[in-house]
Amino acid sequence: MLVILLDWFYIAVVCTILGVGVLKLFNRLVGREKEDLSLMHNLAAGIVFSTVYAQYFSLFYRVSLLAQLLLLALCIFICFRCKDTLAKMITQIRSTAFSWQGILYLFLLLGVAFFTSRGVQHTDTGIYHAQAIRWIEEFGVVKGLGNMMGNYAYNSSYLCFAALFSMKFLCGVSLHTTNGLIAVSMCIYAFHRLKDFKFHTRHIADLLCVSNLFYALVIANTIMSPATDAPTMFMTIYFLIRFAEVFESEYPSYQELSLLSIGLVYVVTLKLSAGCIVLLVLSPAIILLQKKRWKEIGIYIGTGILVLLPFLLRNIILSGWLLYPFAAIDLFSFDWKIPIERVITDSDQIKVYGRCLYENNLINMPLKEWFPIWWGHQERYEQMLMAGSLLSLAGSFVLFLQKLLQKQKINWNIVLLHTTCIICAVAWFFTAPFVRYGLGFLLAYPMIYLGNCLFTNRMNLLKIGTGFCMFGVICCLVPYFDHYITDDLVFAKQNLLDMEYYVVQKDYEVFNTASYEMNGLTFYYPTDGDKAGYYGYPGASGRKDEQVEMRGDGLRDGFKVK
Repeated sequence: MLVILLDWFYIAVVCTILGVGVLKLFNRLVGREKEDLSLMHNLAAGIVFSTVYAQYFSLFYRVSLLAQLLLLALCIFICFRCKDTLAKMITQIRSTAFSWQGILYLFLLLGVAFFTSRGVQHTDTGIYHAQAIRWIEEFGVVKGLGNMMGNYAYNSSYLCFAALFSMKFLCGVSLHTTNGLIAVSMCIYAFHRLKDFKFHTRHIADLLCVSNLFYALVIANTIMSPATDAPTMFMTIYFLIRFAEVFESEYPSYQELSLLSIGLVYVVTLKLSAGCIVLLVLSPAIILLQKKRWKEIGIYIGTGILVLLPFLLRNIILSGWLLYPFAAIDLFSFDWKIPIERVITDSDQIKVYGRCLYENNLINMPLKEWFPIWWGHQERYEQMLMAGSLLSLAGSFVLFLQKLLQKQKINWNIVLLHTTCIICAVAWFFTAPFVRYGLGFLLAYPMIYLGNCLFTNRMNLLKIGTGFCMFGVICCLVPYFDHYITDDLVFAKQNLLDMEYYVVQKDYEVFNTASYEMNGLTFYYPTDGDKAGYYGYPGASGRKDEQVEMRGDGLRDGFKVK
């Protein structure tokens, strides 16, 4: 835990300084005068910037000591340029830290650090997350790496962020603390906003904060794992909160919404399954077009492209495809390109596994046939969660219809928030309905509905019906959270006496592997299951010497299909 807390402190300081500098520069470009002193907002901006930076750096060199030194040099420059803003933030942080709130946040910090120090590794971390991070630490990005294992081509910008702050060059082992930092930051941010609940006239953003707290409970015992689902869901909900804050304000700022839209592009680079969240950009886009703010439009679009570009370039280098595994966009003919047959196979496999069918030849099974199979494989508490989301959808429709019939003023931004979450959930369901892929939306939508209901003040028949609907939604959610709260408490009790992890973090798991040679280099593959882990490096899903060959003499040259 001690090492984790030190690493968190360093990452938080670096990312906050970067966030202050980036936001100040961006505000100057678009002529925005507001100075944002929120620690979480600046930290989030710094996380976005450092992730994009790590991706660009990986295109040219390994993400290790040199990347960290250049980042520190930039931080020192920002400290000189933005010393007044940083001084104000330090004063704010100090006043909060030495208060009753500070005590609560300290307990949150220690609680998340406890789980980050000794949790359980996510299954996919053993398969490819840890190994992909090591490739980034050692080489940055390698041409055709996806030929060694398709999972390596499942590019996520988060893995570059994790590699940037793994500190292997300093600690001798690769730390995996970044998911824990994101989790504890989101929890503190949620509690910090909820303390002013009674002063808010609208509560959608407040209830979305609750969904982030609930998500932290769900993944607590796997938070030490550098899995890509966790940052995707946390950041998805965070940006939903930020959009809801602006939508619920009396005078929504189109500049604030435009800035947040860049964050939506960042979320897409974390995981393509969250891609539909970019629909929220419609709100600021319409306003900018109406106002004919062409310069600002150019700046926002240009910045969005800068955020997206390294993600696309890494996709191309890793797999030869713009988006993997999406065979519909076939633009390149590099020698390291993964064959289209395998792309289609991987794409089908994601879908059939998500539907709990587990055989690629069942990819065209009609919805009416696979849905009962999929539903039967869900745990009871997961079924209740999805029932709660459907009940929330019905309740939201009734409220919207009532406003139309009574010709009440409709906040179309809130309608867009509802619609975006619904479309995201539908896209999740019809592509790869693993619950963990869409959990952010399944948790967020009931909270959006409940928050919307709290804005209805007049007591009438509809209000009574809404109350019963709200009660039903809450009853559907309780079993889900009860299950994970119990799991977390049992895990904490069983691991409380692992004294060594109060100082250091539990290392990556070591798996049984066998080896073979290619061009005089030794490669490893799992012999028990499908996990080679961080230490089975350089690794693949199996023996690849008969299907794959190296493009040159060294690993940096990459791989291609024979």
